[in-house]
Amino acid sequence: MKKKALVIDNMPGNNLGKIPHELKLVLACASGHIEKIHDLLLDSVNWDMFLQLALHHRVYPLVYDMLSQLSQATIPENILIYLQKVCKDNVLNGLQMAAETVRIINRLEDQGIHVLILKGLPLASRLYNDIALRPSKDIDILVSPSDLNKAHNLLQKDGYREIDNPYPQHSFTSKQSKVVEKFLEHAAHVGYWHDMKSINVELHWSLGRGKRELPFPNENDISKIDVAGYSLPVLRDEIWLNYLILHGVEHAWFRLRWLVDIAKFIERNDIDWEKVFSMAESKGVETLLLQSLILASELLNTPVPDKLQSALASDRAAWRLAHLTLKVCIATQEYEIKDSNGLKLSFWKNIYKIYLLKGWRNRFIYILEDFKKLFSPSIYDFMTISLPDRFFGLYYILHPFCFLYRRFKKTV
Repeated sequence: MKKKALVIDNMPGNNLGKIPHELKLVLACASGHIEKIHDLLLDSVNWDMFLQLALHHRVYPLVYDMLSQLSQATIPENILIYLQKVCKDNVLNGLQMAAETVRIINRLEDQGIHVLILKGLPLASRLYNDIALRPSKDIDILVSPSDLNKAHNLLQKDGYREIDNPYPQHSFTSKQSKVVEKFLEHAAHVGYWHDMKSINVELHWSLGRGKRELPFPNENDISKIDVAGYSLPVLRDEIWLNYLILHGVEHAWFRLRWLVDIAKFIERNDIDWEKVFSMAESKGVETLLLQSLILASELLNTPVPDKLQSALASDRAAWRLAHLTLKVCIATQEYEIKDSNGLKLSFWKNIYKIYLLKGWRNRFIYILEDFKKLFSPSIYDFMTISLPDRFFGLYYILHPFCFLYRRFKKTV
């Protein structure tokens, strides 16, 4: 299927002009557009912000790879030196992660557990041909639900401790623990941490959650990627692409490295786009697929499949979601980098989640459930104020005050 660039400059809702100059430069570096980088360097750059954005979005190896090729006096030497340092650290971390990935896969397969790697080492090799160009903070592996306990026991024997509770250092009372368990019961994976190796492993048993969950892969859905002499099991490209899109959608693409992955997939010439789209249609997520293509084209100037041009131009919901995604992305940057309070981020996240749902009935149910949360105690309340179980009812009164305290805490 032929691909060509999507012309979007005059489309309603295009938010490109509102993107900070430094983020435009980061994206140009991540997508390898030399001419655009030169053009952007003609204007003033807040280099501290540029550096923080490159780190935040985890595209700093791609950014350094491009900037180091330029002979631009406008690039501060200290920026290049720092990027070189973190990239060297990333190479060392990548080698350690690669060795541990191979060890874990062999360990599980030796015990008869069928396993797939969802991201990490093979994805970096597949898309970038260099594991150092895509940083990984954890090892994501998929096992069948029937093998979950066996895999869990093997990881624990190997020194990994379960960290499925995101607040392991906090002690909860009996009634508080019930709220925590309900909060965590919809998870599609469990995390593990090795104290000696400083490596995080995520054990998955499904490809997504809820109505957007993809079917569990069978033998025909599995491929192998050779990395440094090892054959590693992964999803076939079309399924892999849909899974990565749904992962990015779930998190509103707030880390743009995920979108760069999608762009790299789009640029490949061996993807069966009819199969990709058909698979998305079967799960009712074709709008989410189109949203990711719009974002890749708008932010990274990535060509899109020719046969999807008309669908992209006519799917207003996909354009609306792309527009909201940028709102969430920029609000997340401000929250994590500029240390702003979370009110703006919470607002755009909720709007985004509402528009992810199809139909006003589903959206109304979501809003109603979210409204109920305004009056229900949360894990964060327990961590703000610790009360014994006999006073648990007070959390219903204290909840709005705890919420406001957390939201405005950063502004003090």
